[in-house]
Amino acid sequence: MGTGEPVVFFEHGLGGNSLDFVWMQRNVSQYVRTCSYDRSGAGRSAERGPLPRNSAAVAEDMAAVVDALGIQEMILVGHSMAGFNMRLFHRDHPEKVLGMVLVDPVNPNITDSCDPSETYPSPLMSFGLAVAEAGVLRLMRVLGLLTAFAPLSELPEEVQGEYYSNLIKVDYFRTRIDEFAVWGQSCTAVKDLSLEERTIDAPVTVVVPIEGIYTDDMAAAEEMVALGVNTTAKPARLVVVDDPEVDHVAVVFVERFAAYATEAIHDMLALLSAQV
Repeated sequence: MGTGEPVVFFEHGLGGNSLDFVWMQRNVSQYVRTCSYDRSGAGRSAERGPLPRNSAAVAEDMAAVVDALGIQEMILVGHSMAGFNMRLFHRDHPEKVLGMVLVDPVNPNITDSCDPSETYPSPLMSFGLAVAEAGVLRLMRVLGLLTAFAPLSELPEEVQGEYYSNLIKVDYFRTRIDEFAVWGQSCTAVKDLSLEERTIDAPVTVVVPIEGIYTDDMAAAEEMVALGVNTTAKPARLVVVDDPEVDHVAVVFVERFAAYATEAIHDMLALLSAQV
């Protein structure tokens, strides 16, 4: 969507899809080319990907998409678990990353568990899978019950139907279960990055809601900012969305909250343009 360089590439989190970034992408695509995609099993990518669905595998999928589209350089924007995926992509392809905007990203150093040998259960998603297979979720949508749930109702009206349809697909739940089952592998892969591999030699902005992953540990959010080299040419900064109604999901789904990340993207584009 859009034209112009550099490309802004969006990577969604666990359980999300490309529509998570609809507010940001519609805005930014007025100025440059943007790309969002659905990982295997998510959104319009109906088929589940090969196992294991850890962040290393997702980073390889990202690289395949980037190569297929002929993208040489880009600003990476990601939400939540996309933080793991993006950092492993950067490890393998640092020359392609002109900057990063991380929106409430996961941090391997503050997780309760990071065991690569463990299979992480997802009882809620397993229940959702059973309900989806029984057709109950489809019935709920027909009755209009699913559309009452926030914050999906905060998305543009014309995309809400597609998003709700994604949520009743059997493979949506299977994919969430697949990705969360290997959380420990993804977490460990990022935690074990060397200093050189984890240092992002490009502008970095971390956007966090006051109620989100870092609510009780803003120092850990600063740790994410410290991934950047933080020079005048390549600044690293933290943006806190301080509003009582914002949370981990609303920070991308609600237009006025997504505007913080949108502004961070524009700031990065302006910085890069000034350096040309």
